[in-house]
Parts: sequence; structure tokens; C-alpha cells
Amino acid sequence: MRTPSVNFQMPLLDCQFLKSYREQRLAHLVLSFMTMGYVWQRGETQPEEVLPRNLALPLVEVSRNLGLPPILVHSDLVLTNWTPRNPERPLEIGNLDLIVSFPGGESLRGFILVAVLVEKAAVPGIKALVEAVNAISQRSQNALLQAMQRLRLSIQEITRTLGQMHDYVDPNIFYAVIRIFLSGRCLSAMYRKNLKLCPEVVRDKSNTKINRSIDLSVDVVDITLVQEGSDNMNSVFSLD
Repeated sequence: MRTPSVNFQMPLLDCQFLKSYREQRLAHLVLSFMTMGYVWQRGETQPEEVLPRNLALPLVEVSRNLGLPPILVHSDLVLTNWTPRNPERPLEIGNLDLIVSFPGGESLRGFILVAVLVEKAAVPGIKALVEAVNAISQRSQNALLQAMQRLRLSIQEITRTLGQMHDYVDPNIFYAVIRIFLSGRCLSAMYRKNLKLCPEVVRDKSNTKINRSIDLSVDVVDITLVQEGSDNMNSVFSLD
């Protein structure tokens, strides 16, 4: 890879030209991929410690506009990073392409696109969760049962879809190649060092705190069920 010379030679991009939310999300996608490619280009043991100014400034600016951390996050890697080959056909892995990619070939493609389909499978479950919460507040047994049945079917589909990782992702390629570019290690220190190179990057202290959480819809299911708690559900089913 020749990332350093490319990054240093590229012009300083002006985010004012990004007019729509879609354009800003695509910009964050590309810039965050470039950032991870730059940091880990020499492998796991030799990460770059300072971003070039012409990459760091637009990344942080568009991150602030979107309320995202200046790093590759799940919403970049998965939610924004796909496009259908044929919009008229179903959203299946054979009809999807990546917008931006790292080294990793078909295994990277499979890893990301299976995650896209997991998010799709979770949509009915998220809707069912909302219905379940409403049913609890209204103390409606029938509505809660129906919502939980739809949630069960969604979780089954999520599990089935996630199982496709075994079909599309080579674990050796994931560990030796893909995993490195998804690492958040050293990035907090990198942004702190940017203070000397480029003070504008770290005006907001939150930029030095790297968010490594994965925003999977599965987490929403888990958190909602825990927060509502079994006691609330028991109170509904205890009605005469």
C-alpha cells in the first residue's frame, strides 16, 4: 500500500461542500476507512501514530457534524457500506456490493455483508420490541404475546443469518488480515499526538475517547429486554 504519499498529497477537503446527510455519511465512511488503512498499513506491530493534517481535519469535522467518533464504527463498516447490484432484486448477499473495502477479498465482503443482512433480519424484532413495550404499559397480555412471538421469529432469523459467516468468511484471513484494520488500539494516543501536529483536531475532548462499541441491532434487543425486566412482564401475565 502507498497510503502515506497519497494522503499527504491529497488536498485539504472542505466539508462545507457536503450538503446532505447522505453525503456526510459517505464522507465519514471513506475518511474513516482511509484512517484505518493509514494507521495499520505496516501491520499490527507498527501502527502509524500521527494522522496527516489533510486527513485528520476533514475526518474530525464531518465526525462532529454527524455526532460520530473520528474512527471507523459499525455504522460506517456495515450500515453505510453497501449498495444493491440490482435494486429490483431482493437484498441477498449475491445482490450486494461493498462501497469501500480493506484487504481481505471475499472474506471481507462476506463479513460485512452478512452483518448487513443480520441488521435487516433484526428490523422486525425491533418493531416487535416497541409493540411489546407498549403492550406492557397498557397491561395487554394478548398484545405482548403477539409481539414476543414476532420477536422470537426475528431472533431465529438473526441466528440463521449470522451462521452464514461460516460460509463466507475464512477465519484465517479474518484473523491475519481483516481483524488488524478493525482494531481501535493506539488510536487514542494517536489523536493526542495530533495536538502538536494539528490543534484543531482535538478541540473537543471527546475526540480522544475512542468508541469501540458495536452498534448492532442485537444489542438493542438485549438492552430493551433487560431494562423492561421480567418483573414488568410478570405483572402483565398476573392479570385476571
